[in-house]
Amino acid sequence: ELLQLLNQSPAALSVKKGSQWTSLDGLMKEAKAKPGIVTVGHTGAGVAWHLSAASLGVLHDVKFNYIPFDGGAPTRSALLGGHVSVAATGIDEMKDLYEADEVKILAVNSESRHPAFPKVPTLAEAGYKIDAPVLDWRGLALPKNVPADRVKFLEKGFKKMFED
Repeated sequence: ELLQLLNQSPAALSVKKGSQWTSLDGLMKEAKAKPGIVTVGHTGAGVAWHLSAASLGVLHDVKFNYIPFDGGAPTRSALLGGHVSVAATGIDEMKDLYEADEVKILAVNSESRHPAFPKVPTLAEAGYKIDAPVLDWRGLALPKNVPADRVKFLEKGFKKMFED
């Protein structure tokens, strides 16, 4: 059972600086016109970032060529090295590259703009509405049937720790 949600991170679609795509619309139109040609690097099949790009493709009838990597760092390296056209990552994973002007984040898979990236549009703002955002989240869980007094003790202790 979930004890405490620690954070949520929305997915983002990013391209290398100097990419031919300056907007999500341009990327989607080309990917639709050339099925399977646009490569999307991600951190593994079934991971939130892969599902984010895949759901966007399914909802808007676009076929991407998905390339899995063993984590966010190899995905970012592949994007910067020109080995993939697009990176599907958590938006927070792109912060340093975004601030260094090495990548352009085309859109964030969220219902609202991310406070750390106020200039990055949501998918809907970019013209590609989604049914529900795909988020990566982290939390603390307990086995089922932990006595209520122990749950309350842990909740109180974690709350105190997080506020300190």
